[in-house]
Amino acid sequence: MATNDDMNKALLLAGLIGLGAMAYTSNQRRREFDSSLREQLQAEGLEFISAELGRGPSNEPVWMVTLTHPFRGLQRYSVSFAPEDEPYAIKTMNSLVGRILTKANVRIAK
Repeated sequence: MATNDDMNKALLLAGLIGLGAMAYTSNQRRREFDSSLREQLQAEGLEFISAELGRGPSNEPVWMVTLTHPFRGLQRYSVSFAPEDEPYAIKTMNSLVGRILTKANVRIAK
């Protein structure tokens, strides 16, 4: 019969495995987001450097995107999004790209 210590160890192990799986999934989503962002910006002539989640002056969630502009050089853009929006969602991605292109004064090729 299992003791409380054995049960606690089993629960702890299950929790650690679950956390590891969640971290892997989160990292995978992040890599996919960065890759898609890179492709979309590159198609418009902008070189993606990095994207970081952060908070704006009013504590709203923001993406802080660093890129190389063909005429202005290294640029950093801060783009807020609604707190209820998923940071890695397609909706957020589309809004982010559109707003960066507007701020960077890049014509969207359609």
